[in-house]
Amino acid sequence: MKRFEFEGNRLTLHVKKTPIVIRAILFAFGFMAGVLPLAGMIAALASGRDFHFGYLFGVFFTGLMGVYMIRIALWNSLGFELIQLKDDRLDYIADYGWFKDGKKSISMKGLKASFLLIGYEEEGLAVLQIANETQSIESVVKLPIDDLTEIAQKLNQSFNFRGNEP
Repeated sequence: MKRFEFEGNRLTLHVKKTPIVIRAILFAFGFMAGVLPLAGMIAALASGRDFHFGYLFGVFFTGLMGVYMIRIALWNSLGFELIQLKDDRLDYIADYGWFKDGKKSISMKGLKASFLLIGYEEEGLAVLQIANETQSIESVVKLPIDDLTEIAQKLNQSFNFRGNEP
């Protein structure tokens, strides 16, 4: 199964899903980090204890940790990167399924697509890099070098078709 797809002016890079057990653990801990401190604060207040700032700090801090864990679980379950070619710019969006993050835009003038090797050489993985003279966008989805070579060739052909200089 290919982890990328071209549809017109859109390139979608899909994240390799982690095992279901790991995703379930991340979702469970994320949910518990958000709910248990709130339930503990409510139980303490209901039992007659005085309210103090530590309750809010605990709920806020563990809530942030819970949101971060759920974000990681969503990325590993539903995540993908979307690269859209517009008339004058290229847009990059990281999509987590329930929310979007990391929106970046780069001018189409002088764009060139390539890849950066990442990790161990034996793995044969790299990330997509799209850059012009002043800006660059790097993907976080690791793909095989053969796939990235194909993607870079198609993107560069599209950039040249749009009148960019090589």
